[in-house]
Amino acid sequence: MIRRTRLKCEVLPAFCVMTGALLLCYLVIVGAAAECVDRGDRFPENAIWIRNEYFNVTCKDSQIKVLNCISDFGTKIPLQTESFWENSIEYSCVDDGNESSGEEPNACDGQRDEYSSNHFVVSCATKKIVACVDKNNDLVKEGLFVLENGQLKLCYIYKSGKRARIENKGCFNGTDYDDVTDESLHVKKYAIWRQGVFDLRCGDQGIHVYR
Repeated sequence: MIRRTRLKCEVLPAFCVMTGALLLCYLVIVGAAAECVDRGDRFPENAIWIRNEYFNVTCKDSQIKVLNCISDFGTKIPLQTESFWENSIEYSCVDDGNESSGEEPNACDGQRDEYSSNHFVVSCATKKIVACVDKNNDLVKEGLFVLENGQLKLCYIYKSGKRARIENKGCFNGTDYDDVTDESLHVKKYAIWRQGVFDLRCGDQGIHVYR
């Protein structure tokens, strides 16, 4: 678990010395060095390291900040890259504006066995990824699933749960009752088709009205 370590400054009682008519008071200030703690490892201010195998991060003002992302093939992906394709896998490296503080707040509070984060379910006991989560909060251990607005995804968990990825597979133009593996309902990304009185498009965020 990662926790924030903020810079603390403790002001000790003033130490006063009388020199003639002049009273000198010395404030002894003890400052704790700024650092970040990542899974028990301590990193000093401005240190750079690889976190979770996919992120280059640094310690800034006692907060873990993402510098860039890393693909499965070692390619550095600049921050704020919404779409980067490599070997048929799409990556997104976007800062959501939130400060990194490690695990989800109260994710493993002793009252639950698992917690969800970024469409993944993580075991509190083993810290391993056990499944992906679809739009209905159903667990998918492997294969295709659907997110909001018909986004078709592929859940792939490997290295015994130590690593996982969600691949974009276009859109799913079906209902909750249709089989997600039915390829006749699969739509390629950026495809446009007519449905009723509207032209629909499969975009980055799923199916939307094109015109």
